[in-house]
Amino acid sequence: SLSATPYKAKWYRRQGASEDPWISITDHHPAIGAGDILYGGANFGSTHASAVLPIHDGANVYIRVKQTVCHEAAAGQGGWQLVRHVGPGNSWHPATDQLTGSAVYGTPSGPTSSEAWSVKFDLGEVTEF
Repeated sequence: SLSATPYKAKWYRRQGASEDPWISITDHHPAIGAGDILYGGANFGSTHASAVLPIHDGANVYIRVKQTVCHEAAAGQGGWQLVRHVGPGNSWHPATDQLTGSAVYGTPSGPTSSEAWSVKFDLGEVTEF
């Protein structure tokens, strides 16, 4: 978040758009150039990826199946599990499952891997991303 005060940001999850969902810190369109995109799929490139992934050494998706505090996610504690990773580069995650947990590819190799990977997860048990 960019603010301690609650706010809304426009994200996309359109039917038939395999690169969705687009998750960002701010509304989708301003987030592209600002490098505020947090998630995209279908190997989507362009500024959506190039303004984020090379600068932050890729991106990770963590899920939580129970409530805990955020700093525990980085330590792999408190119910957080790393389920998807894309390395630094100019394309987002290869997944086309709209973050439902069905995409499986690559070899799980941690949050700093140069290679993209994803493991299956049960969306019905996920309480937070």
